Amino acid sequence: MANGSRMNAIRPNRGVFWLLSLYLLAQAALAAPAPPERAQVGPRVALTDRAGGKVPPGVYAAARFGGPVELETTGRYEFTDCQVSFNTVWMAPARTVLLDHCQTGGIYLAEGGQLGWTLRFCYMLGGNQGLRPSTGRDGWDVKTPTPFVVEDCIVEISSLGTPTAHVEAMQTLGGNNLRFRRVRFITHGPKTDGVTGQTAVINVIAGHSLFEDCEFAEAGAYYYTVYCDGPENVFVRCRFGRGAASYLYPTTGTRIAPILFDCTDLQTGAPVGP
Repeated sequence: MANGSRMNAIRPNRGVFWLLSLYLLAQAALAAPAPPERAQVGPRVALTDRAGGKVPPGVYAAARFGGPVELETTGRYEFTDCQVSFNTVWMAPARTVLLDHCQTGGIYLAEGGQLGWTLRFCYMLGGNQGLRPSTGRDGWDVKTPTPFVVEDCIVEISSLGTPTAHVEAMQTLGGNNLRFRRVRFITHGPKTDGVTGQTAVINVIAGHSLFEDCEFAEAGAYYYTVYCDGPENVFVRCRFGRGAASYLYPTTGTRIAPILFDCTDLQTGAPVGP
């Protein structure tokens, strides 16, 4: 009897346990970091005009480049508080690029091997895509590491006339080990085919990539919010606007669905799952 009393005395109170769990979950939700607002990204200072074209590796600050910048294939580039655009940037494993508080007209990377691209507090406003890291010529390779980090940024596409191809804030045609933290992806209409909406907010064919505390906004028309295919792509605490059809393109054939943790509807807060 004494032993039974002692066991009862130390048995945890389930009601208190669940209340504590709910409290901790609520605190975690309140503390979850959000993507930046428009005023928090892009250049913070007055800019000085300078020519575009081929530029050597180095540090560039408070510059407005008058035309697309061409990067050399080796060396380290740092752009801070700049307005800069690029033509399609081809593979260059010996080159690293950092963009901090910059504004671009869309970044299109091709052929993989993009070692050391890091973007922080940047505003990317593109046409068909605002951001396009790709390994297209390698058959959409999702295995070769292509380190690419985007943090505290806004990726947006402008309103187009009548799009005839894929239209997404970001299109990723291959890649592995991509990291997106606190990024807001935004689309604007019109509908791609006049009926269903733009293709998606993002279209991701990649592997082992992470989307953490990101937001897929419903500023325009799209059919599915996210198209995603590839091994172990993970979405953590992301907020989804709902597309005309649904949040995620359905898993069909050999398509591999993403892994979702604590993802919610952007408007209602309801859970979102595959």
